Amino acid sequence: MLNDKANPLLMKTEQASRAKVAPDQKAAYDKIVAAGVKLMYSEKLHKMLLEQLRQPGDPATVAGQGVAKLLGIMMNQAKGTFPMKAGIPAATALLCEALDMLDQLGKIKVTNDTVSAAMQSLGSSLLQLFGVTPQKLDSILSKQASPAQSAMQSKNTAQNAANPTPAPTRPGPQPLIGAPA
Repeated sequence: MLNDKANPLLMKTEQASRAKVAPDQKAAYDKIVAAGVKLMYSEKLHKMLLEQLRQPGDPATVAGQGVAKLLGIMMNQAKGTFPMKAGIPAATALLCEALDMLDQLGKIKVTNDTVSAAMQSLGSSLLQLFGVTPQKLDSILSKQASPAQSAMQSKNTAQNAANPTPAPTRPGPQPLIGAPA
């Protein structure tokens, strides 16, 4: 949805997000982006967005948080019919739109670091929106790591059984072979 005058990095990021959308989700993605842009520039939300952007802090972080809030509003309006497979990549496109607005207003210089910080802010804000606390995320990640760790331990156990480690020797002087210990 970015115009021809948009920052090339933002255009590339938006195109990459759209490219990751499954073919059967492209229409939903396009609708979400169009609706998001329409909301973003609607009189009521545009004022809220500009107010959000005036908040203290890094503009890229604030933009990520603002787009997450925008997505939350859209999800509430969808009343349970919001297609998440298209929504998350659409959030990236909307973030690019917000960063482009900030760039054009002279509030931010768009760089790889800026986009990265904004994406990180968007991701953590979306997790909060979905009720995923850092503790829940740690728990989820540790559960996902457990099968991998178990597989690695099983592999190590099998390798150790195939190649047994010699029994440790006692420290100090050893008796001569054949001599009583």
